[in-house]
Amino acid sequence: MGRNLDSLFKDGYYLNDVSDGYVKSLAGFSLSNAMRAYFRTSVDLDYLKNAESINQSMSQESKDKHHSGSYATDASDAITHYHHFLELYLKGILVKEHKLMAYDASKKPSILYKLVKGEQVNDDEIESLKMIEFSEAIERIDVLLRENKLDQKYAFLAGYIDVMKKVNTLRNRITHRGAYILRSQALDKLFGVYLIPLAKQILPISDFSTILKWNFNLCNNNIDPYGTIVNEYQQTCPNTLNVHLMKLIGNAAYNNEINPDLDNILHQFNKEKREKAENMAGAEERYLQSNRTICPVCGCETLVSVKDTYDETDENDNTINSQPYVESVHCHQCGFELKNWLLNKIRTGAIQFNQIPQGFI
Repeated sequence: MGRNLDSLFKDGYYLNDVSDGYVKSLAGFSLSNAMRAYFRTSVDLDYLKNAESINQSMSQESKDKHHSGSYATDASDAITHYHHFLELYLKGILVKEHKLMAYDASKKPSILYKLVKGEQVNDDEIESLKMIEFSEAIERIDVLLRENKLDQKYAFLAGYIDVMKKVNTLRNRITHRGAYILRSQALDKLFGVYLIPLAKQILPISDFSTILKWNFNLCNNNIDPYGTIVNEYQQTCPNTLNVHLMKLIGNAAYNNEINPDLDNILHQFNKEKREKAENMAGAEERYLQSNRTICPVCGCETLVSVKDTYDETDENDNTINSQPYVESVHCHQCGFELKNWLLNKIRTGAIQFNQIPQGFI
């Protein structure tokens, strides 16, 4: 049984080999997974946000109970994946300086000798070594930066040392205890003030930026979820409703299967996806006797409004006036959805969003 188990865990491959050196680690994928999970929390929070819009004096205890189980999962995933991204990125910097900066070869004398002498060491030998802990990697990066031992392109990391230490502590609480979850307002501020700006500085000098689905499949140059979220947290009083809207847009853009940047390659695929979704939206529009417009996220004519009526009654419960209103809008292609409580914020100007025709909502 032991032999079978050993062979099972040896039945794998190295990313570096199968990508001709193009992909060296999972760092870029982990960042993408972190951002996907972060933007998904917008959908998880709809129940809480709706409750807050009805009762603005809601207690913190009640708000905590309105955080869903799916929020706890996605918030935790966002932190753990971002932590993994940072860990791989920092260790990658150390490996480029020297493998012994990131690996502990003290218990492998023959491999240690080869590394010290600059002799060739294969992947299997490297895999047999234990890497240093993330906390140690942060400390080594900090020292090397303070002593000007690293390339100056990494100088910005000095301003994030404490942030990375805190992320490491938070990830450890999540992974090893599994009981503590950041509240939504804290998670948004963490990403808006620190983690998104840090990632935006890392990407241009990384070797995985071209494979990362960082800018979504967003078919609208007038919307910038990352930039808007960061900008909100540079204000004295951030508009958290606007942050929530940008997260909904980002989540839908990650779900958008139509890639505008690759339309020359995927033209037929994009066309078929668009036509199928537009047919479904058209069918619902006719069935509900509703309206349809172009989705601000995916650019397809697949955004359908769902209408309802507000009935005013007299003392005998007889309807004396009926006022139609749009209960929600949703896209059949990317899944973008705005419910009534958020539509009301747009209608009243609490959120400035002009990417949907005013008469449509």
